[in-house]
Amino acid sequence: CDCVDDQCLGSMAFVTRSTGKWKICCNMCTSMIMLPPTAQRVKVIDEECEECGAKKMSFLFPEGKSPFANRAEKLIGCVFCNTVLHPHVQEVKGRAGNFGRGRGGGGRGR
Repeated sequence: CDCVDDQCLGSMAFVTRSTGKWKICCNMCTSMIMLPPTAQRVKVIDEECEECGAKKMSFLFPEGKSPFANRAEKLIGCVFCNTVLHPHVQEVKGRAGNFGRGRGGGGRGR
């Protein structure tokens, strides 16, 4: 989906390698959405939100670690529109390069 920053033309994408610090990052600016850190498993599912068109996400929490009032261990919803999930996500500005090269690749090879 489009970046949360109205001035940016980028797209938000789930960073699959962010285990433990789950996040959705823009591919052009430093905007990030931090997802509930206690989630054991997070994935994007092939279902669109009826309200905003973003892909829905599936969250699985270990027993007793759910941040929700109903202590649900599994939740599927839109991080932007779901009234249960939205209070537990945080929009932040991160550092540049949310989609870096990964391990290595930055040196001169000496």
